[in-house]
Amino acid sequence: MQRRSPEFVTDARRTVAVLGARGQLGRELCRQLGSQAIPIDRSTLDVEDRSQVHDVLRAIRPIAVVNAAGFTAVDLAEVEVERCRNTNVGGAINVADACQQLGLTLVQLSTDYVFSGSSTRSTPFREDDLTCPLNVYAESKAAAESAARCCERHFIVRTCGLYTIPRWADKSVNFVKTMLRLASEERAIRVVDDQCCSPTYVVDLASAISFLIRTYEFGTYHIVNRGSVSWYDFASRVFELARLSVDLQRISTIEFGAAATRPAYSALDGAKYGRLGGPRMRHWSDALAACICADTAD
Repeated sequence: MQRRSPEFVTDARRTVAVLGARGQLGRELCRQLGSQAIPIDRSTLDVEDRSQVHDVLRAIRPIAVVNAAGFTAVDLAEVEVERCRNTNVGGAINVADACQQLGLTLVQLSTDYVFSGSSTRSTPFREDDLTCPLNVYAESKAAAESAARCCERHFIVRTCGLYTIPRWADKSVNFVKTMLRLASEERAIRVVDDQCCSPTYVVDLASAISFLIRTYEFGTYHIVNRGSVSWYDFASRVFELARLSVDLQRISTIEFGAAATRPAYSALDGAKYGRLGGPRMRHWSDALAACICADTAD
């Protein structure tokens, strides 16, 4: 199938405001965008403050705003419900409203957790599949998507299991870094083998978003590394690539006992994004190998 050639933005204002610039995705976006990026973190802008959001975006007038700011602690959200909703929903409403009023392009980050795939499902979710969030965090992100749609020029980017391990991400928390940290503690590592998804390397996602914001192809996109894998098998590959010998044990979701309910299957179909002809999303195994090799090279 021939890939379509999207129409690109030709506006002279090339700057992109990156909200959540200290997070792992925000930092990588800023690195890739270079001088085009305007890094904005919580010390500069509180997305929960409507007036401040409008004032800051009106002052800098970027061509696009990537809302990578958010409350991402899935289990903690079950306890800190109000904090999660204020940041993820209230913040998204404020950013979307400002973008609409100022005529800016909005990129709203979302998650595979808006779906509730059962263990019997084997077909990756497409953008038009019905959402059914199972936990507080997922509910907040589904609501954030609704807020983003109030902005005419919007992209909703659903992704999954973001990871990276460069030194500047030392304070971030992701699955790969957690596995490597646990390996250094020389004790048994228990990982669920009954949750299947599409883990995604931040470098690849940032590259795709950098491309996407230059197009007029607004809408919802699933942008993940290709293929799907259980968290147990993903962990096994992490240790294989890192050449680490560990006591890796399979457990069920019930045995793990996380506070938040998670879907058994939440793999995403990235074909819609692929048809735009942008940077190709690698298979999850190849992306993971690139991540581990980059860390080894450092």
